[in-house]
Amino acid sequence: MDNNFPRVIRYEWKDGSKVLGGSPEQLFLININGKEYLPEVTLRELEGKLQYVLEIPEIQVAMTVECLVAEDVFEFRFTDIQETGDFRVMNLSIPGHNLVTTDSDQADASYATVYTSGAQYTSTLPEEIVDDLASASIKEGEISSTIAAVSGNGLAASMETSELAGKNKFKVNKSVTKNRKQVSIYNGLWTYRAYLQSEDKPAVAENEGLPWSKVILTDDRNGDAKTDWQDGAVALRDIIRPVYGSDEIIDSMMWIALNVGGQAQCTFLNGLDIGKVINNMTDGFNQKIMFKGYQHEGHDDSHPDYASIGGKQGGLKDFQYVIEQGKEYNIDVGVHLNATEYALDAVELNYNNLVGAAKGALSPGWDWYDTSYHVDKDKDTYTGEVQRRLDAFYDLVPDLDFCYIDVYSGNGWAATELARMINEKGWIIGTEFSGPIEPGVAFT
Repeated sequence: MDNNFPRVIRYEWKDGSKVLGGSPEQLFLININGKEYLPEVTLRELEGKLQYVLEIPEIQVAMTVECLVAEDVFEFRFTDIQETGDFRVMNLSIPGHNLVTTDSDQADASYATVYTSGAQYTSTLPEEIVDDLASASIKEGEISSTIAAVSGNGLAASMETSELAGKNKFKVNKSVTKNRKQVSIYNGLWTYRAYLQSEDKPAVAENEGLPWSKVILTDDRNGDAKTDWQDGAVALRDIIRPVYGSDEIIDSMMWIALNVGGQAQCTFLNGLDIGKVINNMTDGFNQKIMFKGYQHEGHDDSHPDYASIGGKQGGLKDFQYVIEQGKEYNIDVGVHLNATEYALDAVELNYNNLVGAAKGALSPGWDWYDTSYHVDKDKDTYTGEVQRRLDAFYDLVPDLDFCYIDVYSGNGWAATELARMINEKGWIIGTEFSGPIEPGVAFT
């Protein structure tokens, strides 16, 4: 570690035979709310850890960072942020803060990265996989990353962070000189407070917790007699924050019971009967039945009336019966929800939360039976409307198993709040596209 700034110089394996780089260049600056500051740094050596105090008098902010090693994991965490003036820390980053680095001079240098932006209509995610850095042709520059791993000189590494927005998690920097290629991973942007910009009322979501990062080091983890980025990816399982229900999804099958257009094509009881047949055919393998169109007249009708169980489909009594009876046949029941596009005839609609409501010009969404209109997700969340509707639904069906969130986009503050609200009820989350609500989604 550097004595003058919280910077990793290098990692040495337990027996001293293997070394992996950190930040080769001296660092001085911290970026807060998009502006770089030169902090005054004080180092304290405590038992089992180093403590750095970064003071920035011009904005009356002081931050404490602690660095420690536990087994094969390096932890870099902010343990205190003091704001003694009017200035408030919204987000922060450390420019060039390479927490782990590999280069083409090292044996078995490799890297892999994948990125989720949270965008809609994304079935594939941008990724780079380089199994041999020495021989590969790579494009110089910085890219955003959600998951990344590197290897070199017999060691591999990967990282986890407190940042919830997948698009902000990490940066991968690739530099190319005449005789050398270097790849580094460092934190992107830590969100301390989320700034929520709605058209009529900007708001701030108070702090999301003190920022931290973890780096896990490993040698050959998968037993293939070599150490490459794949070993780093396997090791990531030890530190990555678990997605609620992911361990359950891998041992189940899912099918859709669709009701649409007021026709009640697959009533709740009919769905249960089909599930019983499948249970017999599959020797009791776990099923997850998604009732798509459980509310009002069916699919895409009257969103966001989550607690309005459709009468034609069987009503609340039948829906509760199916959830309870399903347990005897290893059947779990979930529903298809929408938190993006709302209908004007929905009982639970808060019109003021629609995009364009303040200006009298709504933003049309999906349009087939009834036109839907886009909601301001941040506003719908911070005003408590999403929480209220989910709570009302939970009061009716607490033993529901999962919610599939249709057509959702984004993996920032509103998405992570949605995941929290649903998971706290014991419900698993799925969504339509790859990336939204990451890291809360167990299936797509």
